[in-house]
Amino acid sequence: MSTDRIPHRNTRNTRQITMSSYALDVGGELNVASFVTNAITANSRDQLGLLVSSEHDSAVFAVSDTDDKPAIDASGGRGVGILASGQTAALQLGLSGAQPGPPSGGFHSAGMLYLDLQADLYLCKVSGDPGVWKLLG
Repeated sequence: MSTDRIPHRNTRNTRQITMSSYALDVGGELNVASFVTNAITANSRDQLGLLVSSEHDSAVFAVSDTDDKPAIDASGGRGVGILASGQTAALQLGLSGAQPGPPSGGFHSAGMLYLDLQADLYLCKVSGDPGVWKLLG
């Protein structure tokens, strides 16, 4: 295993861990916070970049306090960005907004999904403020 400092403006607590097998195996709780850049970046050539499991709670909990950055950003390159599966459901969207219908203000990008308070699902078809929305169901 090698640990090398990553070049960055604030390298005081920044480390890069490289191993041929598991880079980091934590049997309990791991809290990672960053106030400058990504808290965790995981890359792998042949296996999963990040594998997280939990028997009793959420395996991953992500929060973004900015208006223009997602809590989770996933790119599959030439493959699938996100694969979700589950016995109850593959994906659950949380209810949004304070009133029924699609968003009535703020900038939205084409491809965004919005589930209103009545559990009606909308797709943003054209980016804009508030964007052009289509009711899916």
